[in-house]
Amino acid sequence: MFNHGGNLKIKDVKLSYPLPDRKRLTVLNIDEFAVNSGSAVCIMGPSGSGKTSFLYALAGIEEPQEGMIQWGDVRINVLHRGDRDRWRQKNIGFVF
Repeated sequence: MFNHGGNLKIKDVKLSYPLPDRKRLTVLNIDEFAVNSGSAVCIMGPSGSGKTSFLYALAGIEEPQEGMIQWGDVRINVLHRGDRDRWRQKNIGFVF
């Protein structure tokens, strides 16, 4: 997943989903996270802890309400949807 030609930097990312009672369920609240290019990372946690939401945010599939997600020189969370989709097509791959 990290074969993108640059480091990954995350700062002040918050991602939540609406609940039926108009409240929101916060699934990500990351102050700071960084991974150097070429590194291997393992994401572990119980079911429902936000692992898939985290990966979707890193890939630009989910848009966090706040914060910055940057791969190399590209801040993916400020790209327009089409640009983000094209970026993901060229730079990200998932194997489940």
